[in-house]
Amino acid sequence: MHFERPESFVVNPGWRILFAEMGLPVADTLRDAGFSPTLFNTLPATLDAESYFRFWEAMERHSGPRDVPRALASALEVEVFSPPLYAAVCSHNLR
Repeated sequence: MHFERPESFVVNPGWRILFAEMGLPVADTLRDAGFSPTLFNTLPATLDAESYFRFWEAMERHSGPRDVPRALASALEVEVFSPPLYAAVCSHNLR
């Protein structure tokens, strides 16, 4: 099966709540990924594929020994539920 790589990914401000629930330092994680610490202030932010994967890699670095998908699933609440995020967490390659 062949999948086309999306050209952009949306990161909405609800991620700020997810980061808090996961215990991730928002500003440090965003800076580590090469973004402004105010990224979540943009409604919504759109990232290219390379930037999006940097975002996930920074989350992994700042989450310590925790499994990021499992931590995200535990932190998901009705207020921040995002169907695209849920689909990414359930996939084997974040697509």
